[in-house]
Amino acid sequence: MSDPLPPSDIAAEESLIGSLVIDGQVLPRILPILAPDDFFREQNRWCYEAALALFRRSEAIDQVTLARELTAQGRLEQVGGHAYLGTLAAQVPTTLHAQDYAVTVRRMAVFRRMISVAGRIATLGYSAGPDSQVALQEAISLVLGIRGRSGTRSWTLAELLDQFLAIGPLAANEGQRTGAALPTGYWDLDALLGGLYPGNLVTLAARPSIGKSALALAITRNVAAQGRRVAFFSLEMSSEEVAQRLVSGESNVSLHRVRGGKRLSDDEESAVMNAVGALSELPVQVEDTPGMGLIQLQARLQALRADSEIALVVVDYLQLLRAPSRWNRNRSDEVTEVVQELKNLARETNIPFLVLSQLNRKPEGRLDHHPELSDLRESGAIEQESDVVMLIHREDFYVSEERWNRTHPLEPYPKGITEIIVAKHRNGPTGAVKLYFRDYVARFESLARPRQ
Repeated sequence: MSDPLPPSDIAAEESLIGSLVIDGQVLPRILPILAPDDFFREQNRWCYEAALALFRRSEAIDQVTLARELTAQGRLEQVGGHAYLGTLAAQVPTTLHAQDYAVTVRRMAVFRRMISVAGRIATLGYSAGPDSQVALQEAISLVLGIRGRSGTRSWTLAELLDQFLAIGPLAANEGQRTGAALPTGYWDLDALLGGLYPGNLVTLAARPSIGKSALALAITRNVAAQGRRVAFFSLEMSSEEVAQRLVSGESNVSLHRVRGGKRLSDDEESAVMNAVGALSELPVQVEDTPGMGLIQLQARLQALRADSEIALVVVDYLQLLRAPSRWNRNRSDEVTEVVQELKNLARETNIPFLVLSQLNRKPEGRLDHHPELSDLRESGAIEQESDVVMLIHREDFYVSEERWNRTHPLEPYPKGITEIIVAKHRNGPTGAVKLYFRDYVARFESLARPRQ
């Protein structure tokens, strides 16, 4: 028997080109989905490239202009002439399904890349050296690259500008901006950051027990409440603890009582049940495999993305995530490798990664106790690789109310007042915002009101 033909859907390709012939305005909707090399049939790819060329020049896209562009490229007759374009337009009843056609074409391209990558992994299995972890990590990287361009991310400036016009601030329809940043749910923090941007590595760091996990869970809840799926990798807390913290914050019932410290009153029980009902609807996947390593995280994320899109990845926390074992390597080198791989993974998947990190003890020895970038624990690569670094400071964590009143007799005790210090912001301003930490339910609340 001869080898089967590579996966393709020629009808979807032709319907997509026919939609462009009928209404060139559908192109911005499919630009974030589809690249020219996703087409299987060459003449359909040529038609798509011609449409992109017209779009870049801000020219109308229709049968006449497409034919003219194809003629200029010396491809009109090879495509099939005016008759081919006319036939494609005639067989499309409506352009409403153009995005569906694009998704189908993209899916077939992914299947073809899977076949190619499978062959490369087989070759790797035959030729790999003695370190199976290294080979496995390379195989996972190949699989993760399937959603890119055959394992690479190579763009012409024109292609990048096409995407900017389609999903950037000039896009006419805000709802189509699939590349836009994710709001954290805290207005003042979003005003400073602009949200969490796809492909960015965002580090949230603090000393133990100050509230970094609580803030990460709050952002998880807020993103999921927008209908966006979140993958929460909990390396410190069990999944049960994650659920208890979310329920406590949502119900406003103390974490101690939610955990079963005392019998709940009727009102508390009602609040907890309502919270459980609301949280159950949120698209959050909690992964709490004990001793999870970097390779396992990559594999689980790939499996989750195969099921449905992931809008945000949260890792709690960095120093507990292990890299593949190496001989004669110190802890700083291991953390550096983990940070670099997380950064690469964020870029490859085009997903924002919110990664929690520990700070060293230096803030405790300062008079004002404020953390600094140099306090990031165990590796300078955390600061270097992160697109954003946020540091959490709570004065009431270090200073008792009695001591505060002695040294600041005219100022109220800053109970629960928390500074989120944006100490690094690769593409924007640094600064600080203040949130209120309600400690008995481990919940952060905004102090500022959004501008109307």
